[in-house]
Amino acid sequence: MPKSGKLSCSYRTQKKIAESMKELMKKNSFDKISISDITSNCSIHRQTFYYHFNDKYELLEWIIYNELVEPLINGFTLDNMYERFEIMFSTMKRDEMFFKSAFKVSHEWFALYLNNTITKEFSKIVVSINDENGTTFESQKDILITSQFISYGITGVVYNWAMNGMKETPQNLTESLKNIVSGVKRLANRTNN
Repeated sequence: MPKSGKLSCSYRTQKKIAESMKELMKKNSFDKISISDITSNCSIHRQTFYYHFNDKYELLEWIIYNELVEPLINGFTLDNMYERFEIMFSTMKRDEMFFKSAFKVSHEWFALYLNNTITKEFSKIVVSINDENGTTFESQKDILITSQFISYGITGVVYNWAMNGMKETPQNLTESLKNIVSGVKRLANRTNN
């Protein structure tokens, strides 16, 4: 995770460094980009880079977290989840070249990071739905497995969409997710009856 405890005014510098990395990743592969390339591109000193980030991997994580994960999970609820997913897909589509490159850096890392984050949020939602419906899971393990099942599915959809060229619009992809979740709900209701 990016270094914490920095002054909030340093966010502008972090953002400047991030924009430099994003610009460079649209033209070059991640492994070909050096810290010197990043700092030269945004006209800052190397020491400034290292004040904010330990390395370019931490910078990449900062970008992914701030542009995709944080907007998705901040205030995430069952009522706004499709809106949040559409925002995430739109962000990815808007910076398509960068996010395709980011997936190529380590698609396993990216998918795992996104999956773990979504699992945490869906665990909260599963508990909330569980409480609203007056049902109870047998254990915390059941909640975790349910949340993992959902998040692996969503992560797979995001990954496949990105790696296959982001051809579907963010709106259509979100609608597909809605249909999948609705189908699972209908199936669950039939099974319970």
